[in-house]
Amino acid sequence: MSGASRAYGTLERSVKPSWPSQHRDAHSLRRDARRTRERLLQAAGELLAAEAKFSLVDVAATAGVSTATAYRHFESADHVAFSFVAGFLDDVEQRTVSSELPDDPKERLRDLCRIWVETLLDWGPALAYLCSPEGFLARRARREGEVTRSLRHIEPALAGLLPPDASATDLTYAIAVWNALADPREVLDQRAVLEWSAQQIADRLHGAVLAALRCGEA
Repeated sequence: MSGASRAYGTLERSVKPSWPSQHRDAHSLRRDARRTRERLLQAAGELLAAEAKFSLVDVAATAGVSTATAYRHFESADHVAFSFVAGFLDDVEQRTVSSELPDDPKERLRDLCRIWVETLLDWGPALAYLCSPEGFLARRARREGEVTRSLRHIEPALAGLLPPDASATDLTYAIAVWNALADPREVLDQRAVLEWSAQQIADRLHGAVLAALRCGEA
């Protein structure tokens, strides 16, 4: 993933949370809290998809909840954006671990490309506008959590495609190739402009990675 860092405006820290009534049972409170959090994340996705520069107040208004309620769930608009990305990566992880990935490195990469593309398209344009001024490889080098999670299954799959004597530099280059070709902006652009299906995009992604790494045809 290419990153998730934007400036969303200055937030007022003077908002005081109003806590839920103590007369409701804990299960109902947890259920309501989950629903409210989901509404806030959905609102953030809508604002991101519109390329909006927004504050947590804007997220609350879009979600139809009070600003105080939004502050009970998130510290800032950046926090909402990071949580949105975390939700996307959670979905990728869940789909990956629930799939029976083949042992063959090329076929494993094919399935991982499909999972990545399908999940990305399901989450939509919001992911295209989450970017970081820092390079992907630099963030990997300092073990940024978001990058590490996005490579959890891809990195070993790419390593399996390389020759036994491949160096750490070779693997780093393979990861750079993956990041360039699998960037959410590029995948979403292919859907919008070329009108390709998820399967078509995944197949092209798989073939392009193999070709770039000179691993033969898909």
